[in-house]
Amino acid sequence: MATDITAIAKEALASKKGLPGIAQLLDLMLLDQNRKHSTIHAAAAAASHVFSKLIERGDFRVVPTASEPEKKVLAWLKDHLEVYTDRLADLLSCDEPALQTFSVDCFLKITRAESTALALAEKNSAEWTFGNSTYLKFVRCLCSKKSSSASTTDLTRHVLGLLNSWDDLKLYFFRNLEKVCKTHAPQIDISIVFDILSQLQPFEELTGDNWVTAEGLGAKKAASIAASKKRKRPANDDEFDDDNDEDDEEDSSKIPPQSKGAHKRACSEAWLGYLKIPMTVEIYKKVLLVIHKTVIPQLTQPTLLIDFLTDSYNAGGAISLLALNGLFTLIHEHNLDYPDFYTKLYTLLDETLLSVKYRSRFFRLLELFLSSAYLPSYLVAAFAKRLSRLALRASPSAIIIVIPFVYNLLKRHPAVITTIHRFDVEDVTDENTDCFIMSENDPAKCRALESSLWELQTMTQHYLPSVSALARVFQDPLTKPAYEIEDFLDLSYDTLFELEAKKPMPEEIPMAPVTRDVRGELFFDGVISF
Repeated sequence: MATDITAIAKEALASKKGLPGIAQLLDLMLLDQNRKHSTIHAAAAAASHVFSKLIERGDFRVVPTASEPEKKVLAWLKDHLEVYTDRLADLLSCDEPALQTFSVDCFLKITRAESTALALAEKNSAEWTFGNSTYLKFVRCLCSKKSSSASTTDLTRHVLGLLNSWDDLKLYFFRNLEKVCKTHAPQIDISIVFDILSQLQPFEELTGDNWVTAEGLGAKKAASIAASKKRKRPANDDEFDDDNDEDDEEDSSKIPPQSKGAHKRACSEAWLGYLKIPMTVEIYKKVLLVIHKTVIPQLTQPTLLIDFLTDSYNAGGAISLLALNGLFTLIHEHNLDYPDFYTKLYTLLDETLLSVKYRSRFFRLLELFLSSAYLPSYLVAAFAKRLSRLALRASPSAIIIVIPFVYNLLKRHPAVITTIHRFDVEDVTDENTDCFIMSENDPAKCRALESSLWELQTMTQHYLPSVSALARVFQDPLTKPAYEIEDFLDLSYDTLFELEAKKPMPEEIPMAPVTRDVRGELFFDGVISF
């Protein structure tokens, strides 16, 4: 079979009489349970070779003086090239990783041939060109739900390796993705797009010679185009913007794959287009987890994310917690004005906070947000009080975080220390006699500064010795250095158990006094008798 496929490919390139053999190759590419993957692979490789050679030698070029039979042959070739890319799209969505990754290579081989043919044309001799028609179809197929099979790990890894290796492929991936997000949003697989976008390497250094079309052009031709440094509108691309103020003089003299400004603009549009697509909660959380370090630094205008992040921050629950980092980055580095930031932050302190998956992440950020010594006392007291109240019903691993956190707040804001030892509220021993309004979400109205932190005293009676010992730090003057919160964030039941298990046992274990025989009362009737 391999010999027949090779013969068909040679005949198709030898003369027009052999062109009908292309249809045979396309038939052999059809996915069939009875067809071996090796046959499909060989047919796809042969067809890729045939089409790329035909494109490079000009058989797909429109000639005004062509005869009617020649025009029919050209139309036939274009139709079958479309069928071939459809077959590649089917392979891209199959369950065999080897066929998936090979279809990517075939798509790019056609793209290289189309780019080479454009560049070698006399009218484009000094311009940058990229054959984007087939590559646009590849991006659309790659990002579609149809290609979301059970095995996309190898496919994603292969695509990432190519995009991170070739500047022109990366640039046009961004541009094409932005188009696909506009025109085919319902068909997009948001998971695979996120996996690719979030792992693309930054484009800090663009050498200018690592573009895939240079292989088809030849080193001399590619070098002459790069050396010309003429900023022209690229062929076959209507999205290129010549009038962008962010390009400096050095960048504006480069062709698109060399231009950091062109990459950044394309990346910005791709991300902004992607974030407009409806997402599952899982992907939504993944985006928020990386937005401050992966998305914001690559945008030309990070403030365009204000609506997305403020809506996420107002969503409540884990979404609000995850939006904190990106929102703070905009406030701190891009001068975002968010006057109700601390009020909203205060409302995030609810019953679920100390048990959510992202608890450690939240406390790292909260430590940062409350680190300023210029915050008003009522605000600091409100956070300290609400956290202490929540800790009453929290797990030991959560209480271990709250106690040193509140200690650091009091050390940083001495005016709030009065809430520990308040003689005018000594009778306050529970929630019913406390003037603090737990249900009030405005820290200025919750009356935390009028109350006391009796919850910390309650924790000195905790059943776990490590918790009660830590809570007793408030019984002495606050002369100890501030705690490193990072040391407490990753403590869990397992680590607390190991700490307790490693403690030496006392020689005499104190036992509670028993004044009567209660052995029979320890069990249900009829289960065990003494």
